[in-house]
Amino acid sequence: MNQLDLTNKQCTPCQGGVSPMTSEVANKYLPLAPGWELRDDATKIKKTFKFKNFIDALALAQQVGNLCEKEG
Repeated sequence: MNQLDLTNKQCTPCQGGVSPMTSEVANKYLPLAPGWELRDDATKIKKTFKFKNFIDALALAQQVGNLCEKEG
C-alpha cells in the first residue's frame, strides 16, 4: 500500500459497528503518514503543524473540518 491508497480510504469505525484498528495494525500504516506519531496505545495520532500566519492555519482547520463532516 502507498500514501495514495491510504488517502482514498474511509474511516470505517467512524460509521459505527466496527472496532478501531489495533496498535499493531496502526503501526503498519504509520510509515504511510510521514510526520505523524501514534499516542495512547495507538488510539490517537498527532502531528504538529507550523504556519506563517493565521489565515494559513485557518485554511487547514477548514479542510480538516470538511473531512470530518464527510467521514461522519
